[in-house]
Amino acid sequence: MGNQVRSMEVRLGWLGGIYDGEGSFSVTSNPASKKQRNPFGQLQPKVTIWNTDQDIINEIMSILDDQRLTYFVYTRKPPINGLSRKVGFSVEVHGMKRIVKMLPIMIPYLVGKKAKAIALYNFVSSRLSRPPQSPYSNEEIAFANSARDIPLHACPET
Repeated sequence: MGNQVRSMEVRLGWLGGIYDGEGSFSVTSNPASKKQRNPFGQLQPKVTIWNTDQDIINEIMSILDDQRLTYFVYTRKPPINGLSRKVGFSVEVHGMKRIVKMLPIMIPYLVGKKAKAIALYNFVSSRLSRPPQSPYSNEEIAFANSARDIPLHACPET
């Protein structure tokens, strides 16, 4: 059993390294509809990694499966115009409950993107602790901004 635990620690360390180098911890926004009380629309957390190496994608999926984490895989095919691009693959985890389950497993193994992952975790944890249609608090906007490359503008709480 000890070797299996150590092996998983090594694999999670590898996963943290690959996400540090090529992954993304972000919050995207969809435009606000007239029904929404949030001027930013719906903020959606996402953990993504793109790669063209099928072996790397397969190992990521294997580790996520071993951790019983739900993810989605997308394929980006090369353009038809003949430019030489490889087929690319994206492994994405989105949805508040999925992300709040994933990040405590990954955060200890991150270095460069640890702060963004923690901010994303704090944003998701805060949202899950409130009623679903609650307006975003200034604290949640701050967490989301810490996980975004382009900041949102805070508004007064209602």
